[in-house]
Amino acid sequence: MDEHTRKFGIRLKQLRDESNLTQRQLALMLGMSPKYVSNLENGHGNPTLTNIVKFAQGLGVTASELLDGVDD
Repeated sequence: MDEHTRKFGIRLKQLRDESNLTQRQLALMLGMSPKYVSNLENGHGNPTLTNIVKFAQGLGVTASELLDGVDD
């Protein structure tokens, strides 16, 4: 597992939890599968730029805020 994908997954889960959303709720809201969200949160897979923007909008943050700390 790549360190950046692991950190992205941690950040995605953190923001989802802060929004009081389940993986399923977030996925359905964004037209994605819950399995896709689960895979990303567990550090598997690389989201497209389009999906990074969708996640950010769904979580009420900017893409920069979503990616905060991923490149540390």
